Amino acid sequence: ARAVAAEAPAAAMPAQYEVEEQQARLGVDEQGIWVPISYAEALAAAMPAQYEVEAPDTEDIIALNVAGEVQQLNLPQVLEMLSASFENRARICILGGTAFHDPVSEALTAELSRRLSAQFGEEVIFVTGGMKGVQEVFANNCLTPGLYHLVPIGQASGFPGQDVEVGADLDQRKKVFGQFGDIYITIEGGPGVAQEARDAFERGAAVVPMIRTGGASEGKMNFPAGALEAPPFVAPEHWELLKSKEASVEESANAAVEIVGAILSQMPVPQLVDAGEEVEIIVRTMAGHEVVVALTTLHMLPDLVATAAEALGLPPDQTRLALMDGSLLDTKCGLSIGQLGIPSGTEVSAIVVNMVVVRRHIYNARGGAPPYRGSYLTASDEVELDVGVPLCQQFERFLPTQTGPRPPSLAAIDASPDGAPQKWEEHGLSVDPELCPEEAFGDQGAVELVVLMPMQGMD
Repeated sequence: ARAVAAEAPAAAMPAQYEVEEQQARLGVDEQGIWVPISYAEALAAAMPAQYEVEAPDTEDIIALNVAGEVQQLNLPQVLEMLSASFENRARICILGGTAFHDPVSEALTAELSRRLSAQFGEEVIFVTGGMKGVQEVFANNCLTPGLYHLVPIGQASGFPGQDVEVGADLDQRKKVFGQFGDIYITIEGGPGVAQEARDAFERGAAVVPMIRTGGASEGKMNFPAGALEAPPFVAPEHWELLKSKEASVEESANAAVEIVGAILSQMPVPQLVDAGEEVEIIVRTMAGHEVVVALTTLHMLPDLVATAAEALGLPPDQTRLALMDGSLLDTKCGLSIGQLGIPSGTEVSAIVVNMVVVRRHIYNARGGAPPYRGSYLTASDEVELDVGVPLCQQFERFLPTQTGPRPPSLAAIDASPDGAPQKWEEHGLSVDPELCPEEAFGDQGAVELVVLMPMQGMD
């Protein structure tokens, strides 16, 4: 899916400025062309000073429960304190879906947990996010006390091991989880797992995908392609056992243990996180309001968006940042401000998006004898979906008119230059209709919607 710019809210102002404010607030003309930044600058210069937004303290803050006391710290401080509390032992993070789709994934997760904890339990710690599915099964089979679950403040996993309360909400917790691990093991998963794996891989963490389990772990949902290739110090036969569906659960689990051991042998002693260099980013709205956001080169792009949105009074989930040429910054690229080479003094514009455009493929079921029986592609187009509304509450936007009692099914597939397959052969993952569009498909057009229309009569 890709974002569509929409109007950004502005502060109340006298009537003589309403026309100019409304024009700038829309951001695009009737043909969908971006309003030049120079126009917003001219409008800002014409606005009285009392309607400008003052820049507050924008340091990125994350809540951490330390011995029963919630402290507000920046991300590097949180990572430093967590590292020190675990004596700088290597950290193996477990990533996976909240439900199992492949028939062997649950057994493989359990076997992997037992073997990893038996082999490395004295020298590493294992970390989950306290979620159901893969992480719960791993926790229930882990044989070492060195098992920790990063959960938001005030929440509990209920799993064996120890909860570590970090982050005021799930987004803050994910931010820490994505920066904390040395090795990430992935099992199945959807767009969220792919994103976290991409973030980890881009910053240099090791990713061990259990490729045979499918989903994100076999390269779907914009999973990092480089993470699917064996590192040079890993035995090729071990990596092949991560892929093979013919291998036994024990063989694949043992191969993963060997690979983790090889990675650990290459790792230096973990070091405390550098605080990074401070940068100041100038963020403007199309209504001419401006703030200066002070972060460090270690902060990620979502940190910049969240801080700027809060300072400007914009909805963070719908706020995007664009460079002076109008191109949107990809907040899901997994790179820090320093890695992207964004210098202090960079100017960007803040835009509020209300809709995303999603590429849709409709398949209709067809009866008959094999090989003709199945679901075949009948149409491909684009639909606009509301960013903040769950899919189940906007079915009318993307589901064709039904002629029978059987509901359609939803799936997601990676975008391909060859287009969608003509016959549906379980190419993608099922989509939870409780998710919002960006959670299911992202906003960069990399994942597309599939609607599977069932037969309504007898064949």
